[in-house]
Amino acid sequence: MVILFIYPTDVERVTSGFRTSSRPNHHGVDFAEPGTHEIYATADGTVSRSYVSSSYGEAIFIVHVIDGQTWESVYAHLREGSRRVKEGDRVRQGQVIGIMGNTGDSSGQHLHFELHRGRWNINKTNAVNPLSYLQREETDTQRYRLVTGTFPNAESFVEALRKMRSRFNWVIYEKADSTDFNPNYRIVTGTFTGKASADRAAQQVRDAFGWIVYIQEA
Repeated sequence: MVILFIYPTDVERVTSGFRTSSRPNHHGVDFAEPGTHEIYATADGTVSRSYVSSSYGEAIFIVHVIDGQTWESVYAHLREGSRRVKEGDRVRQGQVIGIMGNTGDSSGQHLHFELHRGRWNINKTNAVNPLSYLQREETDTQRYRLVTGTFPNAESFVEALRKMRSRFNWVIYEKADSTDFNPNYRIVTGTFTGKASADRAAQQVRDAFGWIVYIQEA
């Protein structure tokens, strides 16, 4: 099954819904949880805005054209300085575009996410309930891990480990290719549930560092 729109975060807790009786002018949904949570592009598209707003805070808008229909998605209140894309950039579904935050008119860390059937407008007349369109990627329960290619020397391997641990909040292991006195080393991650999650994680590593990355069943 082709998934048109994926969830823009791994957080499942919705703290405010779409146009509820208590918030009829809330034209999106809020996902909230403490900690560091990456924000993903819900579908392939082109960044139409990447800016700082007094209300949305650090925000990204992405235009998607799917089967001739134009959509626009909005990701608001991102962590200060976390936006990874700029206006005009092409993005892939699942690409990391920022980190959940608390900027702008926000009373606690969360992602405010909007989906518009058509372009965004100030009156939000094209807004639809995102939960009616979003789908989880995974029904696959197989576990996978990432394995990098080898590094040419100890210094480059140590630096690669430092970069991985600094960039990603994953379990990271060292793996020797042999029992030789001076073996080549690879970086191995903890496990991901489902091939799509592993594919996305592998692409994040490739995008960040340009390394060779393999996916193995755990």
